[in-house]
Amino acid sequence: MSGSKKTKNDDEYPMKNGKAMTVIIQNFDFDKRLNIKPKNGNRQEHAKLIQEMVSVVKGSEEPKVLENKKYEEIVTEMKEIAESQANRTVDCIIVVVLTTGTDRGDLYAKDRFYPVEKLQNIFNGNKCQGLAGKPKLFFISVRDSRSN
Repeated sequence: MSGSKKTKNDDEYPMKNGKAMTVIIQNFDFDKRLNIKPKNGNRQEHAKLIQEMVSVVKGSEEPKVLENKKYEEIVTEMKEIAESQANRTVDCIIVVVLTTGTDRGDLYAKDRFYPVEKLQNIFNGNKCQGLAGKPKLFFISVRDSRSN
């Protein structure tokens, strides 16, 4: 690195279009057979997060919200997002997941649990050409499925 100077811009990702695609997956109602108790206040927390995401990601469209979806519905919608031509006009994708989790780090959909890698792999460069080489940011917030 001798001879090279670090500039402020070296630490920043260039937002060429100034737009991000945002997806919020929120699950607070689960199939009864999973025996997961709803957490008080989840709906209010989720609504506040959506408002915050809209204000933070200026110039972007409203976040796409997937609420209380079954696993296959989440995967189908995420694949549609990954294959969308809209990916070519955004600088990054932000995926926020708010749900209950397992002690192994899995996430719950409405009907079952799944590993977070299932979501992340949908956006690999070979499956998601529009976001190839662009940041894919995942923010995961879970609570223990055994707690209230």
